[in-house]
Amino acid sequence: MTKNKRFHASWGLTYSGSRADEAGAVSSSRLSETTGIRMNNNAELEQSDRGYPTGMVLWLLRAEALAVFAASISLFFFLGGEFWVLAVLFFAPDLSFVGYVVGKKAGAALYNAVHSYALPAVLAIAGVLTGLTILWHVALIFVAHAAFDRSLGYGLKYAAGFRHTHLGPIGNPPSAAAAFAQQGDV
Repeated sequence: MTKNKRFHASWGLTYSGSRADEAGAVSSSRLSETTGIRMNNNAELEQSDRGYPTGMVLWLLRAEALAVFAASISLFFFLGGEFWVLAVLFFAPDLSFVGYVVGKKAGAALYNAVHSYALPAVLAIAGVLTGLTILWHVALIFVAHAAFDRSLGYGLKYAAGFRHTHLGPIGNPPSAAAAFAQQGDV
């Protein structure tokens, strides 16, 4: 690397000029030895240009989703929710798959509208303003469902097809022959 462009792999930063030398940039191994903090390793940095999270970032997002799932289920029961309502409505957001019958774009748009946290937020606000507890319950169930899906790796969808999500591709990539045979399928 030249003196004018230095890449510090542990932080993912590019320093110009001699500022890296002046700042006393710390190597990732030295940082780990002195503080116990482990920064990104080179394998994670090489995968960072894929357009979706990988490595520890992916696992952090999935753990976060699991925490949101547990919190929303707990709050649902704390607010007097009944188990049968949860059981009946928990998989209701998956009915949005019907959008894929129309096409990939419509399917992704409908799926994302139902599986984002925006719809439950609107339902929760409506529940507060109207005093209808059922709106709170439905909002918490939808949050729990979306968080459950994300904890399993099923993210919001891209229009390219169902298996393309913001958390990365779902399942094994199809073989070249299968991809050719399915051009235009979901």
